[in-house]
Amino acid sequence: MTTSAQIGTVIACVLALAACGQAGEAPATKTVPSSPATPSSPTAPTTSSGWCRAGDLKISTSEGAGPSDIYRSFTINLESAKGSACTIGGTLSDVRFLSSSGTELDVPIAGGQQDASLAITVDPAHPAVVYLKAPKDAKPEPVKSISFTLPGNGQPGDPVLVDWIAPLGGPVQLGLIAAPVS
Repeated sequence: MTTSAQIGTVIACVLALAACGQAGEAPATKTVPSSPATPSSPTAPTTSSGWCRAGDLKISTSEGAGPSDIYRSFTINLESAKGSACTIGGTLSDVRFLSSSGTELDVPIAGGQQDASLAITVDPAHPAVVYLKAPKDAKPEPVKSISFTLPGNGQPGDPVLVDWIAPLGGPVQLGLIAAPVS
């Protein structure tokens, strides 16, 4: 990795942490039982390299220790689903928290609109994450799943539906897609 690529990776991690207010080591997490990402429309073809599509990724959610006494910390985990590599970067769009019946819940979203110019490679040894934080004192909604659209790199991204870990209230702040902080 070149020096400028290393600097770019460090900057992306700092931006992701700043967006979520986390510092230090990654929190201990509990993860929703593994289930592959479910495209909310017909599955797009997967790639063995190139830009990540929903079929290239195993997507899960987890909750960790909050970055402070006033926030809860969550992670959307993006891992290689097929043992191959693909590239992804930017922000998730069309983020919605859903009830068990699929009804959109009143969980406001804030953030996720930072500069999205850094892309990272996801492969079996290098997952990607999106860090989220939500106020601990917010009225919790009975969230059972989250839907969002993956970045599309100049073309429409894939819509995805994934199980969610716990009840949640907003406003929820989302970070950029980044390498996990270890």
